[in-house]
Amino acid sequence: MIGLALVLHVLMTQFQWGRAVFAVGGNETAALFSGIQVGRVRTMAYVIAGLLASVSGVVLAAVQGQGKADLANGYELDIIASAVVGGTSL
Repeated sequence: MIGLALVLHVLMTQFQWGRAVFAVGGNETAALFSGIQVGRVRTMAYVIAGLLASVSGVVLAAVQGQGKADLANGYELDIIASAVVGGTSL
């Protein structure tokens, strides 16, 4: 997990795609006027988020040793707290 965090940090800060993600997230219209392909950047961000969500589901199922539909019940407040700590605007 630390390795993945380091890779994503480098991707977001050292590459043009990461700057484009920051631009699209900040102001989509300004990013479009500055020449960023907003649709492509947004699609790639969603693809990466979906991939990471599926990996986390597989890891959760492996750790718990079972695969149930309600396996993560009760994690809602932990998820909200981690989003707020991560800087999500409320």
